[in-house]
Amino acid sequence: MTWRKLIASLLLLAFAGLHVMGWWWMRDWTGLVWAGGCLAAVTALWARWGWARWFALGIGVTGVVGCAGVLLALPSSAFAVGDRPFLAGQALAFSALAAVLSGRRMREAYEQRAGWPASGWRDRTLGLAVICSVGISAMLLRRFGLWWHGEQPLHLLGSGLALLAAVFGAILTYRRRTAGLLLLGLAGGAAVIAGVDSVRSVLFLAPRIDGQACSLDAWQAYQRLAHAAMAGAGLATGALTALAALAVFLGPMIAFLRRR
Repeated sequence: MTWRKLIASLLLLAFAGLHVMGWWWMRDWTGLVWAGGCLAAVTALWARWGWARWFALGIGVTGVVGCAGVLLALPSSAFAVGDRPFLAGQALAFSALAAVLSGRRMREAYEQRAGWPASGWRDRTLGLAVICSVGISAMLLRRFGLWWHGEQPLHLLGSGLALLAAVFGAILTYRRRTAGLLLLGLAGGAAVIAGVDSVRSVLFLAPRIDGQACSLDAWQAYQRLAHAAMAGAGLATGALTALAALAVFLGPMIAFLRRR
């Protein structure tokens, strides 16, 4: 198990370094938040906190989904030539992170050690919701950053509230509070709506920079496309979180209504 933690930590530290470099280059403060999350995951893994594996798994799943979204959206642009192998390599690294953290022994070392049962579809589904909530938080954080630069107060408020719902929903769900499921369901629904809007942005931007020569305007449009694609990829994690929360919440609700 120690070698698994070591590999996961090295990957997370590499991701943190990449995001710090991205912040330094692009001056995007969300990169620092991402880097801080990766460092927090490393600390939690070695401290063997119960939620650490789910959090690190969430980073891995989010990375795979985000890289896949950008790869699918990349146009035939001069900027995309060097990005494709780089993104593919990142997707493989995020997949490796998820792989080394999976399995019975890792589950026993973290969730079961913290008192979570090993069996039962409800507990597994709750774990899936918490893992996917990391993807929701990342996507909403990216949308928050985009809207922050665009100075759209209503969008800022909506994405900020949804981000808080995702974070506190995951915390309360881990603590087995029903309110956590409700918050995750709301955050998942908000992520789906934001993801659809991001996909629309991708469909709008991609044809306009397809085949363009290198220029400052084309580069800026390409960066907007890449950010929109990463945010749009959060549609998948948002839908999974909302469905998982609904599946767990619906059973007890139906049973309660039948007893009335």
